[in-house]
Amino acid sequence: MHAGDRLIQRWSPAPRPDWVRRVNEEGQNLNLRAVIPLNADYLLDAACKSCGLTDFGGDDWREPFGVLTKALEEESELNLMGRLLTGTELLTMLQARLRIEEQYRRHPEIADEQIVRPTFILGQPRTGTSALQNLMSADPHNRAFLTWEAWFPAPLDETDPSDVPRRTAQAERLATMWTRVVPELASQHEISALVPTECNVIHSLAFRSRTMVHLGQIPSYAAYMASASMRPAFEYHRRVLKLLQWRKPGCHWLLKSPDYIMLIPEILQHYPDAQLIYTHRDPVKAFGSAVSLIGTLQWMRSDYPYKYDNPNSHATSLQFLAGLLENIIDGLENGSVPRSQFFNVQYDAFIRDPLETVEQIYAYFARPLAESSRVAMTAYLGENAASRTGHKHDYAVPSAEEVSAARRIFERYQDYFQVRSEV
Repeated sequence: MHAGDRLIQRWSPAPRPDWVRRVNEEGQNLNLRAVIPLNADYLLDAACKSCGLTDFGGDDWREPFGVLTKALEEESELNLMGRLLTGTELLTMLQARLRIEEQYRRHPEIADEQIVRPTFILGQPRTGTSALQNLMSADPHNRAFLTWEAWFPAPLDETDPSDVPRRTAQAERLATMWTRVVPELASQHEISALVPTECNVIHSLAFRSRTMVHLGQIPSYAAYMASASMRPAFEYHRRVLKLLQWRKPGCHWLLKSPDYIMLIPEILQHYPDAQLIYTHRDPVKAFGSAVSLIGTLQWMRSDYPYKYDNPNSHATSLQFLAGLLENIIDGLENGSVPRSQFFNVQYDAFIRDPLETVEQIYAYFARPLAESSRVAMTAYLGENAASRTGHKHDYAVPSAEEVSAARRIFERYQDYFQVRSEV
């Protein structure tokens, strides 16, 4: 048994709020599959009827959608709250596709938008990627899509002047439901309609996101995604970015996803001029935090977090994660990852002086840093000083023996990038 397995075994969820516990207890008296069906046909029909639309775009999303919904019905063991959340989110994704395609039908000029030199922040989960994105998003010349834009990228009603406030409010209600169901999530990750979010939300609109495996106990979908092409996800990602940029042009895209450490070839294939920012932190320290976060996300929907071992998870398998990190090293060494498009950020240096780190990023990529940008980011740091050291929460830490074993697994990564050990 490896250190990662022991950490997962020792992790335990916080007690549920009393109202959530009572709801799930009542759900035990119901036929949940019949009351809240998650099968593909039901969800597709419900999405079309709710929007009055039928065009979902191309068909390359249908196979993974079918694999996902079948896994949720047959494997996930979602409780009542889990089925309510998951059903709502799947329906929201399908509705988003319908409305996106309707926007392209009405405004074909959207397809002419160009995505130029986007910046991708990538790194092991819990290494400061969100903090860096939030800070750089304070620069008015940068553009990160916010949670409400990711969940509702197209108008609910294009003729309604209050459409954006409606979408924002709806996203806020859905986002904060997560922290009402599992309040401890608020100390692990910022959840709000008005903060930048991750590209895996957009990839989920193509139903090809490896992060989705953590939202349910669905090993068949995890196995499918381990070898599935991400081309359709990136093509739809570009489609959504064009739509958002068409409505708010003139900014530099700043993008992030926990999946990106395994998708650098795909990033460069679809965005050959991409700028890559790679955040580094002691992988053993970051892993313990990731175990807690993922367990909490699963506990939100199921009474059986970590029921299935997933050897292909970059967040819960030390060996798989180490292999991904070494693949990046290999790419830098053989030239498939251009060093001129790749900048390294050490977590402790960023926490110590965030603005200096950002200045180094801009200088490396020969991007001008306007005084107004510096002022805006400085103001952001002042307003969010409490979050500069990351969210504080309790989680299991490895024993000295486990740390020693994990150090051997990550030795090449830490030596190559000079990553300081924290535990």
